[in-house]
Amino acid sequence: MSDLALGNLIELKRRLLPATLLTQTTYDETITAIGRGVAGLMDKKCNRKFARSTAAQDQFSADRLSYVVERFPVESITTIEIRDNIDAGWVTQDSSLILNRDDAAGLIHFGTIIASHLAQVRLTYSGGYWYDTAETEDTALPSGATRVPYDVKEAWYLQCESVWQVRDKLGTNILSAGGGGGALLGMSLPGLDLIPMVKQILGGHQRFQMT
Repeated sequence: MSDLALGNLIELKRRLLPATLLTQTTYDETITAIGRGVAGLMDKKCNRKFARSTAAQDQFSADRLSYVVERFPVESITTIEIRDNIDAGWVTQDSSLILNRDDAAGLIHFGTIIASHLAQVRLTYSGGYWYDTAETEDTALPSGATRVPYDVKEAWYLQCESVWQVRDKLGTNILSAGGGGGALLGMSLPGLDLIPMVKQILGGHQRFQMT
């Protein structure tokens, strides 16, 4: 399996390489790094984590009526814990602490302020978008999971293509000053910004949770 944080290696290679090079492994390390790096940029841009996890944990202060988890849509919540102080440690709470949920939006409603700002809440849950990490691409969608939306997947492809175009196969820049690409010369992968189309797509997938 090859988990690139929003897809697998073979599908990304199909977008970046000609068909004659798909079976070669020469560029696998570079393409893997690009795929994971771009997924991280998208997570940061949207203030969330797109990839599904069945053991995700969010920790936050208890002085709130609601909270938007990092990975959504939410499939299930395994445990709710509160830590009043370090010495007391984490104490498991009854599920009734949660008044309601909007699973699609990742919004957890408590109905009341749980405790002071000094106390911490920890949620363990399953959530986020599923994608096939197997290069055979024949894994069944897990029960209750949500496949990564087509527009998010396309945004990942587009940004990976953009990064690939400004690097040669050894990881150095390949653009000439012509064709309007001169401004990208000298830029490393960490220095590349999301392209306008990707920003537009991701605008509808942002997580609005300040703390």
